[in-house]
Amino acid sequence: MFLCSYQGDTRNNIVVHEEVNNEAILFSFKSKAFFGKKKATVKVEDSDWSEKFSLDVVGSSGSVLCKAPNRNYQVGVDNQLSNSGLTKIVVFTPFYTILNKASYDMEVAEVDVAKAEWFTVLAGESIGWWPVGAKREVFVRVRGTMDTTPAFPYDRPLSTVLALPNMYGGILGEVDMKESGVVVQFDQYFEGAAPALFINHLRDTSIALWQQGHDENVR
Repeated sequence: MFLCSYQGDTRNNIVVHEEVNNEAILFSFKSKAFFGKKKATVKVEDSDWSEKFSLDVVGSSGSVLCKAPNRNYQVGVDNQLSNSGLTKIVVFTPFYTILNKASYDMEVAEVDVAKAEWFTVLAGESIGWWPVGAKREVFVRVRGTMDTTPAFPYDRPLSTVLALPNMYGGILGEVDMKESGVVVQFDQYFEGAAPALFINHLRDTSIALWQQGHDENVR
């Protein structure tokens, strides 16, 4: 959780949302802008204010960028309408979310980031994530092990199997992209989940395979 601040039509119309407050907070525009077009801006921690975004269109979604000295915070914005139809609910979330659907904890680290920190995603839980690298790839491993998967890109929709040279066999990786955010999902490998399946229907005939571009050992 991070401290967020919201600014309306004037510089002094600011509401601070503490990181320890998990409840919704009320925000209103000044009277002169109440019936006009409504725009707001947001900042995270010590970042600059984001570009202004509209609050007029219910059901709209997107993202804004809050630039800070040491990192950039990309924030998803989702504009909804309450059940009463009188109140707009604006939901702010980290643009990137990592979800661990496996029964064991996983660790993730960015590719090509100096001294990249391995951070833990507990089994069955998700975390908001603020990447700092430009390559948009991560390594994944099971917590308590040292073997890592190949680099996994999260800059496009993707569903694949990431090999692991240990007892776990691999990790299933999936990227789901929306206007308001990207969800990166990891799940445990199971037999039959390989990206390619070869079935030999030849009678009394064995076949051997090898992958082009790799060693020619029979597989």
